[in-house]
Amino acid sequence: MQFSVHVSSTETGGHGALLSVTCAAVPCTPEDLSDSGVPFGCVARPLAELPPLDEEEAEFMPDASDLARCSACGAYINHLCDVRRKEWRCSLCATVNAFTGARYSLGPNELRELPELCDPTLELSDGQADDDAPPMCVAVVDVASAADGKYVELVRAALHALVAALPAQTLFALLVVADTVGVYLPGAPRPHVRHVPLPIGPGAAALPLADAVRLEHMFAHVGSCATRIAAAIETVGTAGAVVGAVGGAARAASGGGLGGGGEGESARAVPLFGFGGALQLLVDALGAVPSLGPLQVLAFVGSRPSYGVGALPPLPPLPTLPPLPPGAGAAAGCVGVGSAALATSSSACSGEVAFEIPTDDVNDDDGLAHGRGAHDGAQHGAARQVYEELALEFGLLGAAVSVLALRTAPGLGLEVIHSLASRTGGVLQVIAC
Repeated sequence: MQFSVHVSSTETGGHGALLSVTCAAVPCTPEDLSDSGVPFGCVARPLAELPPLDEEEAEFMPDASDLARCSACGAYINHLCDVRRKEWRCSLCATVNAFTGARYSLGPNELRELPELCDPTLELSDGQADDDAPPMCVAVVDVASAADGKYVELVRAALHALVAALPAQTLFALLVVADTVGVYLPGAPRPHVRHVPLPIGPGAAALPLADAVRLEHMFAHVGSCATRIAAAIETVGTAGAVVGAVGGAARAASGGGLGGGGEGESARAVPLFGFGGALQLLVDALGAVPSLGPLQVLAFVGSRPSYGVGALPPLPPLPTLPPLPPGAGAAAGCVGVGSAALATSSSACSGEVAFEIPTDDVNDDDGLAHGRGAHDGAQHGAARQVYEELALEFGLLGAAVSVLALRTAPGLGLEVIHSLASRTGGVLQVIAC
């Protein structure tokens, strides 16, 4: 039975610790854990404040601003890159970059001895960061699926759990997205939601988020504003936080009370979800902040991006089948129709029809999985490029974007938006609801 080195109490103790474990040592393998007979668990707090470095560690730790970064995807140079005398090839996107700066004005042998090129792991310091800048967390919630009560219930529960796990000094912001962006302002003297219009498409004029709201009102400290944040979460998915295409334009820069508004404001035949446009407004606003703390973005997605920048073509409707003639159910057996399978059984004889719903294919590059034509395939590719560029912009801010997909219907477009998580160090989690 083997255990890893003991974890010091300064790393594991206290409410604000980065990692809290139930034991002072960590089992090396699942078998060791089973053989020990001791329950083991841990709580990770990614935004917890780290203890300050001692002088020796700070002296030998490279500064992040000195390291070469890929001009295409923003990745740091690392030991997996193909390095030549004057250029290097990115290990993630294969882009060839030229060396710049005094750090890389070395001979071939000295160059390969740099810690970033010979060590698989490397800890960096951010000399430009404000040590006093608190961590930040932004939740972006799709409310085009607000008609699904189970979806709304899961989102609210997840948001409450998220806020409860954040350190007290964290700055938290909440945005809800349909065909407008509803920005919660819990830090304002009178907490409310302000709806900002989204651009209809690429190149369309957009009202910058920083011009529509005051960012100091958009972010609130988790510790001191816990009551206001909890009250805001309870209104996610209500009529006052969901504005339709017609109502949204009329209320673009007006503030409504949390949860206020009539049912008619959110009534619409086809809910729209402007995911790409909302993220573009957010990254532009955050990019204008002089000094950002550690930033996490968590997106809750329950429907297919269908409006403005990054919109995907609609899925073709499921085929409409004529009713079975009397007595034909028993003889029909099972009939395949396209991607849907008509299953019949003893219950089908009474008119019940069951369909096998197709699921997202992450490798769906050619536009054929859902019956798209050439135009839809081009729109699909353009949307993919939008989310890849957004991932690059968030990555340059040092932000990790995670996507929590609550599958309420087929075809969420995960094959397109997954780059937000995969290229920023975030995670993509899919939950069927």
